[in-house]
Amino acid sequence: MAKQKIDVRLIKSQQPKPKKNWTDGSIAVTPNRFWAISVFFAITFGSMAYNTVGTQMTGIDDANIFLTYAKNVSNFDGMVFNVGEEPVEGFTSMLWMLVCSVLSFITDRPEPALFGLNILFVITAVAILQWFVQEQLSEKRESDSGLDRGALRYVRWCCAVIIFGWVFFSPKFMIWSTITLMDIGIWAMVLAVGSVCFARAISVSSPTIKTDKMLIVSTILAVLVRPEGILVAICWWLCLGIARKRLSSSESVSMVSVTKIPLITLLVSVLVLTVFRFIYFGYPVPNTFYAKVSDDWFGNIWNGLGYLRDFAMTQPWVIAFGLIALVYAIRFFRRVDDELDNDDHARKLSWGLIAVSAVVSMIPPVLTGGDHFHLARFFQPAWPLVVIPGIHLFHKYCTSPKFITEKPMRRIITTTLVLVAMFWVAQQPKWEQISRPINRIDDREKAKIAVEFINAMHGRDIGAELSTRVGGKFSVAAIRVGGLGLTYSGPVIDLMGLNNKQMAHAPGSLEGDKNHAAFKPEVFWIQNPDLVEPKFVSFGNESRIMDRLLPSADSFDDKALKGILRSEEFLSKYTPIMWPTTDSSHSNGFVAVWCRNDKLKLLDGATVLQVN
Repeated sequence: MAKQKIDVRLIKSQQPKPKKNWTDGSIAVTPNRFWAISVFFAITFGSMAYNTVGTQMTGIDDANIFLTYAKNVSNFDGMVFNVGEEPVEGFTSMLWMLVCSVLSFITDRPEPALFGLNILFVITAVAILQWFVQEQLSEKRESDSGLDRGALRYVRWCCAVIIFGWVFFSPKFMIWSTITLMDIGIWAMVLAVGSVCFARAISVSSPTIKTDKMLIVSTILAVLVRPEGILVAICWWLCLGIARKRLSSSESVSMVSVTKIPLITLLVSVLVLTVFRFIYFGYPVPNTFYAKVSDDWFGNIWNGLGYLRDFAMTQPWVIAFGLIALVYAIRFFRRVDDELDNDDHARKLSWGLIAVSAVVSMIPPVLTGGDHFHLARFFQPAWPLVVIPGIHLFHKYCTSPKFITEKPMRRIITTTLVLVAMFWVAQQPKWEQISRPINRIDDREKAKIAVEFINAMHGRDIGAELSTRVGGKFSVAAIRVGGLGLTYSGPVIDLMGLNNKQMAHAPGSLEGDKNHAAFKPEVFWIQNPDLVEPKFVSFGNESRIMDRLLPSADSFDDKALKGILRSEEFLSKYTPIMWPTTDSSHSNGFVAVWCRNDKLKLLDGATVLQVN
């Protein structure tokens, strides 16, 4: 008799499948979900940042300086601001300039791609930090808390919600890291990814090139991204050496021996970059340092503390989370409790390294005197990192036996929602203030941001107009040179010295408004520009145009130029003129400019204005 064949797959398919419960499975949230949520929030709030600005995608004027260098590099004219002139490092981020150069080589319109890249950098920074938090939260502490697995998963999701709210609810961070087209987004990503890589590398007992490969990449990127990245990279190496030495089973192990791979990478990277700068540009640091940073260190620190105070006043929650990060950073350098096992030691040191990185990255803006831009630009790269030590404390609080009540989830979720809501409410400006202003205060807040983009757009229009009018034959001097330098076909003289070695390195101290104090009248007369301070105006009234060309005493432009436009010498050598815009401009109106008297005859058709 033949045996009956049994279909095992059929039997299994007919068996009832066990229902999956919220309490089953891993407590940690999967990384894929963080990537998906980060993409959603970054695109949503990045679009809000774009709509808030309400202008063309030009970036701010300083971003156009990057684009000017990128255009020249992509055309194989070298790292120069003006084609045919000597190289000058008028940009602060070598890495961002190279990224802009690659995109400028690929397309004549790199701005949308740069905006998309900045969105990607924000996504990467947030997703990596979220993954790190989920990986490092102590399951041992969670198992001792008495909460069931479903409740613990809620706790972890609440930690994730706080991070998302902290990052994306901040207009300051989202605007500066995306639509400005500046180096803030890439710096924030390098800072977040590098800090996480070094924090995770603490537990590596036998380091090799394979285990430390991400440390090599992070160190090189940090050195290239900004000058203060070198300080952060040194901090990473120092913290890694301290942590690995403490976790080592041998007392004879030295810091250098357990961190020699990132140390060699750091030393070689700094050496190569410095030698390159000396050979190519003639100086060890960017020209922007000489044009912006005063040698009065007491004054710099005093101004930097004021910059920090203003940031804290408009973002009050940074005080709480900043202090938590500071406490964690201090505790990192104290001896670790010997009762902890190696895994707990490594976790504790990892949280400490993140805190140290957050604190150290906020020191350079204080030491160099802060910044003149609205929305605290220099503190934004550290923004996603500052909250992470506070997340660890929040998790400890939620899993503490003292916190557990009859209905712990109600308290946990309520605490999270209130905290995230306060992130939105307790800040200036809020998203609704600048996206849909309803009063004069809101209008002023939005105008402070929008004017930076308008300056860039008008600079581009003026450059295109001048190229059409004079064919690039005249030299043009201006305070704001980003958009102008990008579109004008002739030489542009940067009166603020960022792209002007002679102005930046001229003898004398930097006295005046922050980042606008390098102007030297004696250098101006040596360089003797043909056209000075071109302006775009939308009205034809001559008296109003002269108000733009001849700033009042103690106005921003007047102080930046040390009053030279009102001096008798200048008024005797330059004449104000104007002419209507052409099809070269995106705006209808007039271009008004000071023209050197001996060049007036070459500008037929221009209207000469009267100086009152």
